[in-house]
Amino acid sequence: MGKEILIVMNEHENHIQKSKKELLIQGVEKLKIIGFENVTILNILTDDIYQLYFLSFLKNRSNPINKDEIIAIKELKLFVTRLREV
Repeated sequence: MGKEILIVMNEHENHIQKSKKELLIQGVEKLKIIGFENVTILNILTDDIYQLYFLSFLKNRSNPINKDEIIAIKELKLFVTRLREV
């Protein structure tokens, strides 16, 4: 029984990680549309300006697909907010 729970938990975590990656990809696409040609998945979380726009994108994200995406949005917002505090 415990093994099955761990498997389900790992699958759930994988879905959240996939949702985060997809949100990062979408964030990069949005920033490129508004003129930030050099934004990438790698620097969207490290550049101050990109962070602000990405946070705005996450806050304005309407109709998340599922619970995993809701969790991914919350975790990404928290992560970026903490980065900005440093």
